[in-house]
Amino acid sequence: MAKLTTGLAGCGKTAKLLSDIGAFIEQYGANPKRICVIAMSESQRKELFIKVQKKWGENSPKVFSFESFVAEFLFGEEKTANKKIVSRFLATELISAISKSEFLADSSLKNLCKSKSFSRELYNLFALFQNNFITPEIIDNAIENPALDSCENPKLRLINIVFKKYLQALTDAKKFDITGMVGALISKLKNEQDLLDSIKAKFDGVFVDGFEDITYLQFVLLTMVAEPCSLRIYGDSFSRIQEFKGAWCDSLIFESLSNHLGELETTQLKNSKRNEDILQRALYLVQKYNSQEVSFDFQKNDSIKYLKFDDIKSEIDYIADDILSQKQSGRSFSDFAILIRDYEARQKFIDLFAAHNIPLSSQLVCDEFRNFLHRTIRYLNIFEISEKLGAEEFTKEGFSNPKLKSKAQREILFEDMSLYVGNIISDLIEDPYTKDRFISLQEASSEVSLLNIIWQNLSILSDFDRAKLQSEFDLLARLYFYFQQRDYGVIFDLIADSCESWVNNDDFQKSHKALKAQIDSISLLYSDVIKSQIPLATILDLLLLYPEQNSDDKDRVNLLTFFQTPGCEFEYVYIPCLGEGDFPKKSKSTYFISPQANITVSEILKAESKNFRNLIELDEDAIKEESRLFYLGMTRAKTRLVISAHVFEDKKQIQPSVFFELLRSIDPDNYSEPKIQEQSQNDEKFEKKVCQKPQNIVLPENTPLRLSVSAVSNFLKCPKKYYYKNLLALREKRSFSADYGSIVHMIMEVFNKKYLNSYTKETILMLSDIIFDAKNNPDKALSYGFKARDIELIELSDDLKLLEMKGNFEEAAAELEDSGFFLSVPDKVLTEQSFEFTIPSLEGVVFDGRIDAIIEKDGEYSLWDYKTGKSKEIPLCNMAAFEAKGGKEPQDMEEYLQKYDYQIPIYYFACKNAKTLADLNGKVKELGLQYIRPIIKDGCQTDTVDAQTIAQIESKLFENLDATVVQKIKSAKAFAPNYDDWSCANCAYAFLCDKDEEAYDD
Repeated sequence: MAKLTTGLAGCGKTAKLLSDIGAFIEQYGANPKRICVIAMSESQRKELFIKVQKKWGENSPKVFSFESFVAEFLFGEEKTANKKIVSRFLATELISAISKSEFLADSSLKNLCKSKSFSRELYNLFALFQNNFITPEIIDNAIENPALDSCENPKLRLINIVFKKYLQALTDAKKFDITGMVGALISKLKNEQDLLDSIKAKFDGVFVDGFEDITYLQFVLLTMVAEPCSLRIYGDSFSRIQEFKGAWCDSLIFESLSNHLGELETTQLKNSKRNEDILQRALYLVQKYNSQEVSFDFQKNDSIKYLKFDDIKSEIDYIADDILSQKQSGRSFSDFAILIRDYEARQKFIDLFAAHNIPLSSQLVCDEFRNFLHRTIRYLNIFEISEKLGAEEFTKEGFSNPKLKSKAQREILFEDMSLYVGNIISDLIEDPYTKDRFISLQEASSEVSLLNIIWQNLSILSDFDRAKLQSEFDLLARLYFYFQQRDYGVIFDLIADSCESWVNNDDFQKSHKALKAQIDSISLLYSDVIKSQIPLATILDLLLLYPEQNSDDKDRVNLLTFFQTPGCEFEYVYIPCLGEGDFPKKSKSTYFISPQANITVSEILKAESKNFRNLIELDEDAIKEESRLFYLGMTRAKTRLVISAHVFEDKKQIQPSVFFELLRSIDPDNYSEPKIQEQSQNDEKFEKKVCQKPQNIVLPENTPLRLSVSAVSNFLKCPKKYYYKNLLALREKRSFSADYGSIVHMIMEVFNKKYLNSYTKETILMLSDIIFDAKNNPDKALSYGFKARDIELIELSDDLKLLEMKGNFEEAAAELEDSGFFLSVPDKVLTEQSFEFTIPSLEGVVFDGRIDAIIEKDGEYSLWDYKTGKSKEIPLCNMAAFEAKGGKEPQDMEEYLQKYDYQIPIYYFACKNAKTLADLNGKVKELGLQYIRPIIKDGCQTDTVDAQTIAQIESKLFENLDATVVQKIKSAKAFAPNYDDWSCANCAYAFLCDKDEEAYDD
């Protein structure tokens, strides 16, 4: 009969599996090589393989992942399998390519299909369909069901068309995704009894580990190839973390196995090797969210801590100090593990812990290979520009007659080409004046690119420099030939061969080989399946997001995502930075249909397949799976577990995860708030300088009142802040949020000025890397268009804060891509445009300021201001309601106007009245705010208003601006503060305010 072994985390299931293999061999006299061990994932397979090899050596059982098990019997030879399997990455590329062609007619889905996250979401959905035998025909029938609202049909039909074409493309190319492989082998075995018999005869025993994450499709295959008497199953239902992606439902995983396997012998392991106190708390959490009966009686215990810090620096400082102190007691670094939510966060933690000299198991690829990547990206961008210029070859003659009718476009391309070619000169030629001479010659003739100038003036170089540069141009000529054919594999090999000092580096060779394998896979996908050339954007994605490698050095702290932890155990485990949205993670599901339609369609599909879950993951399903994932992380700790959160980011308060709050509320004796605070000397000096009673102020008669956009905003929010900042001109202390906002504006300015031809997330991330590294490489930042004052701000900033800012911006860039920001490329952008103007109806007032971006697209103009902080209390779309309020009635008009923000109207008035913006008068169609911030701060959103709306209420705006701002400032003899918890907590002048004091009089 089949045997099932279950037990909680750390109860020794793997040890029991190995012991059972030994007993099976002894009892039945089986040859170890005739025993099959199957793990649910590749990482679990590697872990089992090491243990099996250690125990049985060369005469070991065969250890498979489920994928490799299927591939061996479906394809036979490994080389054949590699050519036929489409990885998750490649499958997502294929779905993305199909979506782009199908979704063009639907405005909402057209934007979604540009996002990789949506393609990944469709991949998971299609895997769910396949795992439950849901065919496109079944979905078609569901869509036509009269219970479904007809307005949902077109979008669902589009999704199903992509599903059909995805399956058809794989079939035509004779390729399989991972789920399709299982279905293909099942079909093959049903038709080929001889093959099925040979597989059954091949193994005397089949041992399956991690069974909790098996899908129904995998289980069907397993029951076909393994006799019940030879089947041994091991798992823990609490550790199931792939449910929505197709893992079996609760009632079928373990409890109902006897219905499928017949008589079943069950063993429950009880003697856990894990710390009992940690295990019980983890159990409480997972049972709480899985609708199971829970009870607890937890006391203070040294094995677990819940810690809350003010900021991430304090949190990381504590963890680093704790690790180093345990290290001094004789522990090795490998005894520690730091668990993080997402792979994308790993580099941030690597950088944070680097400041403490703590080695981590994850490291970036070697420096030589990183340089190779940067050089390759530079060349590919040069070649893209060359193609746009119509150059047939990368020679002086090839660039002699650019095939562009638009002079403006040619100048933009020349400028971009000059940037990259200028970097080549900087790298190759040591004389700093030579590059300046070339640039001076180019500036004298805007009709000629820097590249042509260099070719025409090679004689100014020394023989040695001329030979180096000519060798580089010869390489570029060869590479450009292969670029035109999109033969990226040859390009990468040629660049690698030219790196003479790198080719003997084993790490470089290993990384290059891995990259080439990825390129070969992508090339096959596009040539055999998509039937088109590989887009450059796909290659740049691969290069810019090249994954980290694991270090061979074993004495390192383990930095892992939760999904990497099955089968692992460590003495000490830290789960840091548990902010709201981390656990449970906010659902990433894109609601391309309504919640009601989701329920309707899902119920129809459940009638077809009893194991089907939901078309779109429901919140209640998500939180169950998230609780099991958190349980998995908690139970990796053998000796001690530290769970922590911080409550301020960018000086703004964030809420800890609900999981953190639940655990600390039921276990308060183990909760504490360590204080690790340091005040900089600069802050102390500032407080001594300004912490005094402000001087009296009188606005002299006949003196113009200068109002900037920020001055108006400051006065409406808090007259006292306006008093300190705009009238007393007290310098604000530098703050994280202000510095971050400045850096975001720097990046957007350079991006809009120089990169309209490469308007992508990758470009904006490249600029981010350059400016955040400006301390180490200021010349590079200057060469890319950043200003000296930009670099000075970076140089004055704390390294840890810069790392946090960089992480925030990387998250915001991803949010921008998901929001569709990069889809509409402007024809032209004017940045940081200053203005000054007066309005006759507001006598004695001068308005001034700067507009972040004036965008021209298809002959129309729009004005944009970039924001990184809190959203405006009253959105611009409500501006029409401004007029409806009318005069000073009703009585709440004063409160309404105090909250109103005049920034965007002032920008509109500037276009009508400022001499410097006279060309825009009457041409601006739209004005808006673009929020650039990570998802934890509500993500990247836009807030817009039509210019015509402002024009219709222009006189009312002037009247109310005069009443609520101008006259109050002119007549003010007191500036009382407006107290607001959030604003006051983030105000640089908060320490000057006294809540018992109403105002300072003259």
